[in-house]
Amino acid sequence: MNIATSVDLGAFIQKLLQTKGSQYEHSLESYLRSLYTNVLLHENNLMSYSLLGELLEASFDTLPSDYDEHWNRYNRPPSPDTAANGFMYAKEVLLFQIYDLREMERQEQENKYRFLGTISRTNHTWYNFDIFSYLECGASGLEDHLGEVTQCDWFTFGKFLELGRLYE
Repeated sequence: MNIATSVDLGAFIQKLLQTKGSQYEHSLESYLRSLYTNVLLHENNLMSYSLLGELLEASFDTLPSDYDEHWNRYNRPPSPDTAANGFMYAKEVLLFQIYDLREMERQEQENKYRFLGTISRTNHTWYNFDIFSYLECGASGLEDHLGEVTQCDWFTFGKFLELGRLYE
């Protein structure tokens, strides 16, 4: 897989959602737990757009990690400015999002207007609750914020995840 830029990533995600997305029957929270499993396997790897694409694709077919009660402490998004490194930032973004989605899952299933934006129980905004809009908005947000750049690191991955949550 050769994904060289944020624009290439967006095109890859469109194809990925066409092939895998319609078969995926689980929640976004479950998908993110699968993504977390895959991310942990690559802690010592350099992040690239190709690796990001591989992680996203593999997570459709990976069993999700069991929820760990220790993740409850990730009740707010991390700041990239205070993160020990890019990998820790991306990991903490994932854990925050898993925790936040888990906390609001029941309340949001009943909110038919949630796609207009909602505030979670931890007082954080969400716009995207399904795998399609989350991945599409993460990619579109990266492209809009970064342009067609080739530089991709673990901080970029963390930003992709946050844009998946916030970008409209």
